[in-house]
Parts: sequence; structure tokens; C-alpha cells
Amino acid sequence: MRPLPSLALVNGSFYFTVNGTPRVVMTRNITGENVDEIDALLDQAAAAGAALIRLHLIHGLGAGVTASGTVDEAWARQWDAVFDHAQSVGLYVAPVFAVWADWNDGTPDYGFANWSMNPWNAANGGPASDPSELWQSGSAVRAGWMAWLGALVARWAGRANVASWEVFSELDIATGADETSGAAFAADAAAVVRAQDTAGRPLMASLTFSADWPTLLSSDSVDIVQIHPYADPLDSLLLTAVGTRRAEYGKPVLIGESGLSAAAPSGGTFTTAPNAPRDVKHAIWAGVVSGAMNARGLWWEDGYAIYEPPGLAFVNGYADAEAAAAKFVSGLDFTGAAPLALGTSADLTGGAVGSASQIVGWVRSAACATPDYACDTPLTGETATITVPGGANSWKVTFFNTATGAALPGSTIATGDGAIVVPLPSLTDDLAFTMTPAGG
Repeated sequence: MRPLPSLALVNGSFYFTVNGTPRVVMTRNITGENVDEIDALLDQAAAAGAALIRLHLIHGLGAGVTASGTVDEAWARQWDAVFDHAQSVGLYVAPVFAVWADWNDGTPDYGFANWSMNPWNAANGGPASDPSELWQSGSAVRAGWMAWLGALVARWAGRANVASWEVFSELDIATGADETSGAAFAADAAAVVRAQDTAGRPLMASLTFSADWPTLLSSDSVDIVQIHPYADPLDSLLLTAVGTRRAEYGKPVLIGESGLSAAAPSGGTFTTAPNAPRDVKHAIWAGVVSGAMNARGLWWEDGYAIYEPPGLAFVNGYADAEAAAAKFVSGLDFTGAAPLALGTSADLTGGAVGSASQIVGWVRSAACATPDYACDTPLTGETATITVPGGANSWKVTFFNTATGAALPGSTIATGDGAIVVPLPSLTDDLAFTMTPAGG
């Protein structure tokens, strides 16, 4: 069994503190149609070095509510067992209590409209004739749902391996929700959670990637700002999006879920394309240097492809996709780390994050991406220029193999006056590096 590390979000930090050190952690979105399926994926995640699992409680094991609007005890006991197993293998959990699709009746149309199956629907014996009633203060469904939320938080607040609470996933595409009503709902939910969780774990309420609700994200109902980016190449999007959100809200940013395509991987999407594993690897390493508090955080690859034709075999194909990056970050200290400007030739793309005491960077061949994937042509004589914080003008640079997370032989000294020029070794795909002041 893997021991449970200490993991917490310290006030003012942009990263989770793991055993006392701010660090980028590896996260996953895991699901399953029974406890054994979920536990098997938890084992897989732990073996690859993951630390935190985002769990949509209303996926896989049922909706969790009885006909009278109370907690379904049999359902809750199953999640008790999942949380127990996660702790036994050293994993933290981030419970998600609701998701947009269950509160969507087809407007807006995002492909999943599950309101007809929602037990809170009056057609199924619930109190609401329309999903938008959840956003109405004082409505019966709002009161019932909040009581249900409070009962669950009270049940699990004493667990050592609960890292955070997410009251709702992708509020902006639930039927009838808008910025004002969504923020008010999140504020009510935050009050319910905080009344039951004396440990004060961080709160989240997430949006789709295209939405930006300052009324919600700048409020004290949201301690961690999530992003849900889907694109190919995903790495480039992460490198710009995380820094934008950090600067906009001054809060830690979590890659809540992500992927090469939001579309179900049952047809010809980027998710199932031949080069998808390479693109996913690049995205994980980009996450490490983006300024996000985590990396990986995928959707289909982490678990949700089990409900589509690719099935479990597809998910198992990404069983250890983050292992090399997890090994790489395990010895690093992200205290005070912030996204840094990184300049390269047009033949490279990449990013860097760091402080006056440590910089972490990653670059890849710009040609090693859609549509050409020219990943075998060596690039030589390349450099990366980093505008560094602090006064050091000489830095020791160590390079790392992104397939293994291990350091490459030797190191180099990079110099400059504020802008440090890092000579790069020959590369065909990508490489990571760390920098520390040469005198320290």
C-alpha cells in the first residue's frame, strides 16, 4: 500500500503542498459502473504517480438521491468504499456533486441532455418541473439539493483524503443558468459546505473552457479556478490559458478536465488518432510548466471512454502516461513559481515556470504536432531564452528525458543579464530541463 502523503492548499499558494513542499501534482478523472472497476483505475493511477482523483459522484454508481430527496444510503456506502480504497493506495479525492448534463433539457445543446432521467425531475417524482428551478432561490429543488449536499459533506468531512469539494461542474451549460444565478447558487452551496467542513478545504465550481464568469470566479465561493480545455495541440493551449487565468483571478488554476477533443471518442476524432498518445504526452509536460497546480487531468483517457466504443482498453492504453512527469516533479519545489517568458526560434514551442531559486522548462519541436508530425528530424544549435526573476546571471541547467523523467548525462551553465540564454542539446521530439542559480 502507498502511504497517504499530506496534501493541502496553503493560503496564497498557487500549488498544493505535498509533505510540506509546493509541487505540481498529477490528477485524473476516474469513473466506473461499480466499485471494483473504479478501484482498478485507482490502483492504476497510484502506480503511475497520481496524487488526486476528481470523482463525479453522479456518474457510474447512480444519482445518489432517494425518491424523497434524501441521500441514497446504498449509493453513499459505495462511495465510502471508493474513498477508503483511494486512501489505502495513497490517493486524495476531489468529489464533484453535480454536472451540467443532468440539469440540461437540450438547451443549450451540447450533446448530453439528461434532465429526463434526473430524479429531481417532477416526471420522476422530484420537486422540479424544469431544470432552471435549481437556480431560483427559495425553490423546493434548490432547498432539497442543498440539504442533500450538506448531508454528504457532513458524512465525508472527517476523511483525511478529501482534498477539495466541487459543487457543480460546468455551470454555464446547464439549462437556465447564467452568470448571476450561477454565482448565487455557488455562494449558497459554499455556505452549506463550509458549515459542515470545519477543515476548510478549498471549494470549486467549474465552467466550460469558453466561459469566463468573473462574478463567480472572483468570489470567495471559488478557491481554485478550473479550466476545461479541449484542443489539438492541447499543449499550446495550456501554456497560454493557465497563465491568463492566474493573472486574471490571482488564484491557483486546476486543469479540471481536458483532452484533444471534447467529442466522444467513438469516431474519427483527435482523441483516437494515431498520434494521440504523443499529443497527450506533450500536454502533460506542458501542464507541468504552465503554472497550473496539476498536470494530466484528462477526460476520455482517464476513464470516460469506458462508456464509448473505445472502452476500457483505450483507457488502459494511458495507464502510465503521467509516470515520467510524476517522477520528474517529485523532487522539485514550486515555492513562488510563476509562469515565465520563454523565447525560442520558430522551430520550437514550450514554456517555463519558476522563481529566483528554481526554474522548470519544457520545449518541443514545433513540427512534432498536427498535421505533419515531423518528429524524427533532429534540431541542433537551438536555444531557449528565459526572463528570470531575481538577480542571478549564471544558472546550472540539467536536461531530462520526457519518456522516463530521468536526467540526461551532464549539465551546462547558462548565462545572461536578466534574460538567460539556455543552449539546448539536439532534440527530435521534446525535452524538459531544470535551472538553479550556479552559485547555489
